[in-house]
Amino acid sequence: MLLSTWHILLVAALATSFVAISRRVDERLGGAIATFLWALVAVGAFELAQVKKDSSGNLVEYAVEQPEVGVFAAAMALVMLVFTFAAATQQLPTRDATRFARS
Repeated sequence: MLLSTWHILLVAALATSFVAISRRVDERLGGAIATFLWALVAVGAFELAQVKKDSSGNLVEYAVEQPEVGVFAAAMALVMLVFTFAAATQQLPTRDATRFARS
């Protein structure tokens, strides 16, 4: 259950980052939510656990740590934090000046 929740957070963080960077929502709101989700993914990558049944039918908990994904998620949280502060201080170019301009 914890592992599937972590996977859902990972997909949500990826999707939110895309939506924020492509400016389909306000950059500040999307960036802040993406930063929060990436931080949760980073913390969760070091605390994953999976429960399986062994050959005798007993439930056994296995640690499934993914430090490389945790470091990547922490870096993405930092990138989205910088993006959010750039949007909040109006340092980003206008949407019309990007490739995401509406045709």
